[in-house]
Amino acid sequence: MELAGMIEKPITPHRVIVLDTETTGVDPAAGHRLVGVACVELCDLAPSDRELHFYCNPECEVPEAAYAVHGLSTAFLVKHRRFAEQAPEFLDFIAGADILVAHNASFDIGFLDAELHRAGLPRLKQEIVDTVALARQKFPGAPAALDALCLRFGIELGDRAECGSSIDPLLFGTRLLAQVFVKLMGVEPADLTSVKHAERDTPDVAVGGDLPLPRPEHSHRPPVAVPSSGLTIRQAAEILDEDEAWLSEIALDLGTEEGCFRLREADGTETTVFTYDGVETLRQHVVMHRRLGTRYK
Repeated sequence: MELAGMIEKPITPHRVIVLDTETTGVDPAAGHRLVGVACVELCDLAPSDRELHFYCNPECEVPEAAYAVHGLSTAFLVKHRRFAEQAPEFLDFIAGADILVAHNASFDIGFLDAELHRAGLPRLKQEIVDTVALARQKFPGAPAALDALCLRFGIELGDRAECGSSIDPLLFGTRLLAQVFVKLMGVEPADLTSVKHAERDTPDVAVGGDLPLPRPEHSHRPPVAVPSSGLTIRQAAEILDEDEAWLSEIALDLGTEEGCFRLREADGTETTVFTYDGVETLRQHVVMHRRLGTRYK
């Protein structure tokens, strides 16, 4: 799917759907499946209070590596309907939207298209905006990870380790992304993560009021705190619970665009330093190789 050209045109949408997904892996072509979807509607770049959120049964075991990323177990997901059964609700929700927005959009849209195709339904037709590409266009060379953009724009991250008790983590992240998108458009966003959603006496429900939001057994990991000076290999290894030497091998192939820098010390030695994006890239490598049971080559 072609995404790059879409951010070069002026974006003046009336209705935007910001979305995020959770999956069992990284490649739908390899049989990896969608397990969760969250959507937030913006009208004229302001929140409409319409949201859609659901989990789905992937009809397969959730790999340990995927569980380590999102905390959604097979036992939890089998209680939910398959994506094909919930697809009409999803398509109805996004119908008429000018644009779909996602962070690293080719990943999310790729999985959604694969699930729609598997269900015998047409692929998505809306224009796609990738907030990663948009951020890199607006801030060349700066970190484009969601947490980094929230910090740049002064958007309150809150404690994502605790938010699952009041706001579902997948939905919470999508609300953050909606605020980031609005900021990237040069508009002051409303706080979509405010307590008005968290303090309801009744559970949050999807549009239509008949689909209570499920709660995962545990929430996402809290965002990695990366100082402006960056993280060293040793610090990144501690955060990711991985071998320092192995991560050093990965770092050899990473460039500054992926958040990896090599600093020469006064004594001539070199130190590898990672930004937010660099740590996220390392995390993706770790998840992939844990899933495959391999080590970096």
